[in-house]
Amino acid sequence: MREKQQDVDLSTHGAADCTCMDGIEMKEILSIIEDVPLRVLVLMGMLFNMGRAQFDRAMREVGLTHSQVMVIAYLYKNRDSGRELTSHELEQVFHVSNPTMSGILKRLEKKGKIKRIPGKTDKRSKQLLLETSTDSFFRQMENQAKTARTALFHGISEEELIETETILKKLLHNMEHNIKEYDR
Repeated sequence: MREKQQDVDLSTHGAADCTCMDGIEMKEILSIIEDVPLRVLVLMGMLFNMGRAQFDRAMREVGLTHSQVMVIAYLYKNRDSGRELTSHELEQVFHVSNPTMSGILKRLEKKGKIKRIPGKTDKRSKQLLLETSTDSFFRQMENQAKTARTALFHGISEEELIETETILKKLLHNMEHNIKEYDR
């Protein structure tokens, strides 16, 4: 049976009550998985998908895509780096092609979020700058993200978060190791 994601209204459903695939509730899915590591992976996937859906809904309200927000965030975080930020750098950071990044930047420029000016050292290269209005927009987004994180981690102690972080780092390390072994 092919599984398909359904949009979940996070404001009205608790995690154990959400309908995730073809009308099946999460607790039903988890109850048929006996392997604990597999249940953890399923939960991680569900958490990621629900978080991404919530993020995408919030971004639709301001007329931006996930990719556009990620580019704005990168430019914002590196705005005082002292170096020229270019589309070539963004292509490398986000692992996308020149045409893909060019399209994202054109749409951001059209929306008044960035401007492209000739580079100081190479006039053929375009330096990317945030528009002033984007600065306040990004600070507002950071506040919204902080509020969402507070709600997400409600009832979870700092010790539990630190332990979760440690476990996730170990999983990431194992995955990186497995990928390297597979690529040999």
